[in-house]
This record gives sequence, C-alpha cells and structure tokens, in this order.
Amino acid sequence: MDNHSKVLLLDFYGSILTAKQFECMDLHYNEDLSLAEIAEQLSITRQGVYDLVKRSQDLLQKMEDKLGFIEKFKLRILAAERVTSILDKLSENENDGQYSISKAVMNSIKAEMNIIIEGEMEEVP
Repeated sequence: MDNHSKVLLLDFYGSILTAKQFECMDLHYNEDLSLAEIAEQLSITRQGVYDLVKRSQDLLQKMEDKLGFIEKFKLRILAAERVTSILDKLSENENDGQYSISKAVMNSIKAEMNIIIEGEMEEVP
C-alpha cells in the first residue's frame, strides 16, 4: 500500500482511532517521521510505535473494506476528470458563441455525472 493510500485511510477513518493511535499515524504518514523519531517524541519504544501503527493501519483498512468510502471517492474523482475532459473537447460554434453538443456527448456527461452524484455506475438512456 502506497503512502497516499495510507493518508487517505487516515483522512477518511482516522476519527475512529484513539488519540494516541491517530497521533502516531499522523506523525508517521503526514509528517513523515520515522518510527524512532515518533518513539522519541512520544516517549515510548520504537516497537510500541510500530505496533500502534500496524494495528491502526489494519483497523483503518478493515473500515475501508467494509464501507468502501475511499473507493467511491476515487470513482467520483475519475468521473469528474472524465467530465472535464469531455467538456474540454466541445467546439464553440463560430456564429453565435454558443456551444453545440451532440446527444452522445450529452449522454456521456450524464453518465459521468451520475457516477459523481451516486458513486456508482448507472445506465443513462
């Protein structure tokens, strides 16, 4: 699991951790401190920090496995990026400054917007 994924886990589910667990995770993933640096700062052993981080990470991952908020969030971000890409491709009508859009493009935008709004894929007529 990359560091970005661990930071997202902490951002989404960090409130379920104890204050000490959250502090260790925050120092390790957001402040990029080593386990030894955290141990020194919190006056506990390096092994104690390792155990706190490991248990916390496992707990946060279990929450994501059950709830899937991060996966839904990523799906929505990708859909928003696709909408932006579609809109960037629209050509401006030279006569009146209005944008023309085909039914197929409109349906593509609607499908992506449904993903953003609902967090899941839906068929758009």
